[in-house]
Amino acid sequence: MRYAIISDIHANLEALRAVLHAIEPMSADRLVCLGDIVGYYANPNECIELVRDRAMACVRGNHDSVAAGLRLPLEFSATARRAIQWTSDVLVPANRQYLEDLSLLQVVDDALVIVHAALHPQPNEATRIRNETDARPSLQLLASGYPGHCVCFLGHTHHRTAYVLANGEVAKLDNDELHLDRTSAYLINPGSVGQSRDEDPSASFLIYDSELRIVQFHRINYDHATARSKAVAQGLIRRPHLVMRTLRWLATG
Repeated sequence: MRYAIISDIHANLEALRAVLHAIEPMSADRLVCLGDIVGYYANPNECIELVRDRAMACVRGNHDSVAAGLRLPLEFSATARRAIQWTSDVLVPANRQYLEDLSLLQVVDDALVIVHAALHPQPNEATRIRNETDARPSLQLLASGYPGHCVCFLGHTHHRTAYVLANGEVAKLDNDELHLDRTSAYLINPGSVGQSRDEDPSASFLIYDSELRIVQFHRINYDHATARSKAVAQGLIRRPHLVMRTLRWLATG
């Protein structure tokens, strides 16, 4: 099976459409979403409906949980709180219910484990995995608690990365293509569709071939200007914040 795996859409319709268009010729058998469909940008209902229409396997992210009223935005920045309050106000009932009904963890086709943030201390949508130390507890739980499954896909950090537990040691993997063995445990983050935070503003996703056990990371450009202008028009992004982010993107090429 070939899986197209996406995460952290954050209501960015332009980015999601660009990614889905890029996936079309890649012969994916199934689409998988790692959560945070909503938050930050201005098309939460449209993005949820695309995820639903494509029958994606999906777990709930922390922004999804707050939008659905399942948790408070205690750790959110002012920008994130402003956007998620607006999102909660505009969600139609069917889409709010969809977010509420999402689970925090799924085993997809008995082939891969998916969670938004981490497996430790239990599957959740809030724990950040930013380095090898953070990754170790989830890797150990994956290796010991999910017999026969040695690969888990997660999002949350908006950084494309991967970690492996092999022979008791944890290492970070930065290759554009990964070949997975069956004796190691892997945590793999496809990066963010809608709000990249790793010096490359393009939308990020991956393709996982579960038979060949190969992961291929991909990037695709999209219409940033339209996505940002819609968010600014709704008051979700303040103009100084928008200008500074644009300047940073220009500075990094």
